[in-house]
Amino acid sequence: MADGAPTPTLKIGDVLEGRYRLDAILGEGGIGQVFEATQLALGTRVAIKTLRPEHAAEEHLVKRFRREAKALTELSHPHIVAVTDLGVAEGVPYLVMEKVEGLPLSKLLKREVLPPDRALALTRQILRAVAHAH
Repeated sequence: MADGAPTPTLKIGDVLEGRYRLDAILGEGGIGQVFEATQLALGTRVAIKTLRPEHAAEEHLVKRFRREAKALTELSHPHIVAVTDLGVAEGVPYLVMEKVEGLPLSKLLKREVLPPDRALALTRQILRAVAHAH
């Protein structure tokens, strides 16, 4: 971190603000991670997106992360994941989303060639979500 403080870390088994237990990593990107987690009070499965701890002190990235969360909370569409909470744990911003079951499209496309009717149906869903967001 810029002020010389140690970089915070989040790992499997951590409990965020006494409410969400991180159970597994679902994915990672350049500046973020997505965990599968349990909302402890209700026992429900959720997905939690965090900034990577090394980026948590970069104010422009924190602002962008919050803008993304706010934009997603304003969207309600069957093909857009719902955001249900936002917080900061151990200096790391996070947002809580519904946990969607299924295979990521990227893995599906590596596993099989989609029949034209299925590819068209998926494309329509994606385009409807994009159109709704814009």
